[in-house]
Amino acid sequence: MEVSIFQAILIGILAYAGSLSGALFLGTLGGWYVLSRPLVSGLLIGLILGDITTGILVGVAIQVVFIALVTPGGAMPQDLNAAAYIGVTLGVISVKSGATIESAVAIATAVGVVGTIFHNFMMITNSFWNHRALASVEKGDTKGLFFNSLIGTQITQILLRAVPTAIIVYFGASVADKIITMFPIDSFTMRALSALGGLLPAV
Repeated sequence: MEVSIFQAILIGILAYAGSLSGALFLGTLGGWYVLSRPLVSGLLIGLILGDITTGILVGVAIQVVFIALVTPGGAMPQDLNAAAYIGVTLGVISVKSGATIESAVAIATAVGVVGTIFHNFMMITNSFWNHRALASVEKGDTKGLFFNSLIGTQITQILLRAVPTAIIVYFGASVADKIITMFPIDSFTMRALSALGGLLPAV
């Protein structure tokens, strides 16, 4: 299954909209606590990729793993947004190529762990805008405060959330297909991934 550039861009935009600091859907209110739930992203990705049923099935399975994930003060053991958009997309592609849903769960969980690198880098980068915003306050520069508090941070979100998601989803689709071809569904690797994916909700 291939993902078109347009589909990858749409998924990237959704990843930005559902990010913790994304302003499009009021950050945590409509973005993080709604769009970044794998259950919701599964439906949206299913619509984009043309297979709503598989999207929802993969999204529900991944949601179970992250059901109790809490991110107080931005502390994040796993990046739910990465799991919801990169993980679910690659999971849907894998299932369409013959993998099990449990394997898709294992893939999404691994993506969530790696995604924390992007999240932490984004938090560090946003501190640059924070310092500029404080300097604007001291000068009484309201335009500078607005730009550095809202616009600058959204540039960071787009560059570190939407762009990587779109690129990974676009190029990752063919990689996922090749991996599934290399490791048939009855191979030890795929059975191990399925077993791991089945255990993860209990962990």
